[in-house]
Amino acid sequence: MALCEAIIVMAHKLGLKVIAEGVETKTQYDLLIKAGCDYGQGYLFSKPVPAEQFEQLIDPHTNRDKTFTEPATEKYDLAFKSSN
Repeated sequence: MALCEAIIVMAHKLGLKVIAEGVETKTQYDLLIKAGCDYGQGYLFSKPVPAEQFEQLIDPHTNRDKTFTEPATEKYDLAFKSSN
């Protein structure tokens, strides 16, 4: 986890946002939020979907733009945003 924290801090010092790939568990999610990670993707939020289904998930007419402070609870949740 120390390496993840160092990467997150370095990216933020450079003015970059951080996306964690492969978030699969609530524990990973909690650790990343605590470390200040900005966004994440992985099985915790959604399994891979065909392009057509993905378009439906992000279509603003069917799914509003979301910023997440809690793990995904519905199939549309694709990312999270830390509260930092």
